Amino acid sequence: MTDITNLTFFRIVDKLVRNGMQEVETGMLPIARQALEDTGLPLEEHPVEGYYGKTRELTDYFNHLRTLQLNESDKITDSVKKLHDFYSDEVFGLGQAVKTAINQKDVWFPQEPAAVISPVVDPLSVATVKAVKSAATIKQDLTIDNISKYLQDTDLGKCLVGLGVLVDKKDSPKIGRFDPVATTLARETTVLSAYVPTARGMSSYRVAPEVEEFGNVVIHGYNRLFKSVGSDVSIDNVTKKNAFNLNKDLPEMDRCVRIHNLDIPGLPKEFYHWAIAREGWTPTVIDFWDKKVVTTDMYKKK
Repeated sequence: MTDITNLTFFRIVDKLVRNGMQEVETGMLPIARQALEDTGLPLEEHPVEGYYGKTRELTDYFNHLRTLQLNESDKITDSVKKLHDFYSDEVFGLGQAVKTAINQKDVWFPQEPAAVISPVVDPLSVATVKAVKSAATIKQDLTIDNISKYLQDTDLGKCLVGLGVLVDKKDSPKIGRFDPVATTLARETTVLSAYVPTARGMSSYRVAPEVEEFGNVVIHGYNRLFKSVGSDVSIDNVTKKNAFNLNKDLPEMDRCVRIHNLDIPGLPKEFYHWAIAREGWTPTVIDFWDKKVVTTDMYKKK
């Protein structure tokens, strides 16, 4: 007889939850349809995840609920309240992720766009948010090892993902590393209720005061110069209030510039350059010598 291990036990629970949820959500399809009609939102189609592709009814339910999760309405009807109460239950995670008309204060991420029905923050959501330092470093930040560090001290709540994390923690010593098998299974089962963080790259203003001050001294200098030749061109100061709006259509960064010349009699001329390359999404500077002056256009074609 096969042993029942931690992972086997989890898989039994996962199976029972999946089967139960499929039956319950199929029965809730009329409520989801009514909620969408009540809010006046058009039905949207989304990539169908998890078990929701198994039947036409589950796919329809997925698209209705996802539409309600990704759009906002101030209408509160019986159908909206039933869905809200169902998906706010602690069995799905640690709490409501974003604002809704029913609950606008007790949420994890009040700065995120509001929704009719909010997804729920689970332990994996929390660990992922903590792991990402910035949008620029997200590919380096989001690794299994890094996320697992933040999962160690995260509240597991009373949800399936929490159970998955616990199973993976218990099994880690046996294999010498954190391998989130159960956690992944749990998140796929709860894919419709789970809050998935998004790195937007414009969430904070992290400019040193001296940098802001110096930058606006430079802008003032250019404005003075423009005025000296009778031009009406004027550049606005850049501050926290307008920086996010100005952070659009910025000039390209893939540039190359000559920094020094080497012109010694009897030797070929050479030119020292700096150019901006990338490591993932992060810009970095490389240097090189060339026997000709390499322009930005020439560098981009290399």
